[in-house]
Amino acid sequence: MEKLIFMNEVDNFWTNHTIISDTKVNEYKCVGDSISSLNERMNTYLKFTELMQLDEKHKDKIILDYGCGAGHDLVRFADFSEAKTVIGMDISQTALNHAQKRLNLHDFKNVKLLKIESDEICELPFKDNTIDYIHSCGVLHHTSNMQKILSEFSRIMKDDACGNIMVYNYDSIFLHLYIAYFVKQVAKWYSDTPKNIFKTISDGGNCPIAEIFKPEEFIDICENNNLKCEFSGGYLSTTEIQYYNTYVQETKNSCLNDESREFAKNLTVTSDGLIMYKGKYAGLGGSFKIYKK
Repeated sequence: MEKLIFMNEVDNFWTNHTIISDTKVNEYKCVGDSISSLNERMNTYLKFTELMQLDEKHKDKIILDYGCGAGHDLVRFADFSEAKTVIGMDISQTALNHAQKRLNLHDFKNVKLLKIESDEICELPFKDNTIDYIHSCGVLHHTSNMQKILSEFSRIMKDDACGNIMVYNYDSIFLHLYIAYFVKQVAKWYSDTPKNIFKTISDGGNCPIAEIFKPEEFIDICENNNLKCEFSGGYLSTTEIQYYNTYVQETKNSCLNDESREFAKNLTVTSDGLIMYKGKYAGLGGSFKIYKK
């Protein structure tokens, strides 16, 4: 049975569940603290900067960070991209308040914050063909109208615009080695499919919507909403590396479902110790490059 999503349930959840690490904004005493937090984030999520292209220059361009949270990537863009304007949007006023405090600390002049009024209202307050670059990290898989949002991205993007979107990656160590093997087979906490278990326990377990996509599934969704899309790979958390080191041999045994066992058998390790599946990094942070059709 499909889970019923009541009106404003998504809005209320993210207003009341700002990411715990985001609240560290209140502890920052200087710009150095803020930058140090950025570096800590990059060290926790391996290949995050590269796959989400956070070090790209966007000189004199307009950037939209859709679902900006407390402003981690806003700070990165404002500090490094040379953009004319960086626009941060989020459904949580709590998150936007944290972001504003951090931006004030840096004294950036080129950043604007906008409130997303509701998960159910997807129209973006921009004219057609006005945005040069769209960034959305860890947001769309929590929305009830993802396809409408993607269609809006296409509408507001200039003809030569591009962007990067992160949604949860099904072809990941987290899904196949942790959920399918440890959670289901060892701990026996749940007996459902790995995908449904993930949707149940991710983001604290009470999150109204938490979807996870095979790369080809998300590409098809983008293509159906006027966007070209390429899968760049899934950036890895240091925790996922630990899961791999702990469980990879056990996941090749016969008690695991065929899909997850096939996944484990096709993992390879790079010279710098990162894990790949069929030539792409095998992390939960599925990164997709988008272009306007």
